[in-house]
Amino acid sequence: MLTCDRAVPLLDAFRTGELDELVRDQVARHLERCEGCCADLSALRQIAQALRSCMTPAAQSLLSGVWSALGDRI
Repeated sequence: MLTCDRAVPLLDAFRTGELDELVRDQVARHLERCEGCCADLSALRQIAQALRSCMTPAAQSLLSGVWSALGDRI
């Protein structure tokens, strides 16, 4: 069973779909029973949305280029 101490550091990766299936399922089960971690995940989603809405088209283009370049190297 996943505890909050182990779940919280995984929430952003859960939000972005970066976790493997096993860990994602463990976090999802934890979220089903933990209001505190659900609130933390909701806050992360709100922060990500706020940051996306503040980005200018030039910044979005730059960020896309950075991610593409990193993807080529990984």
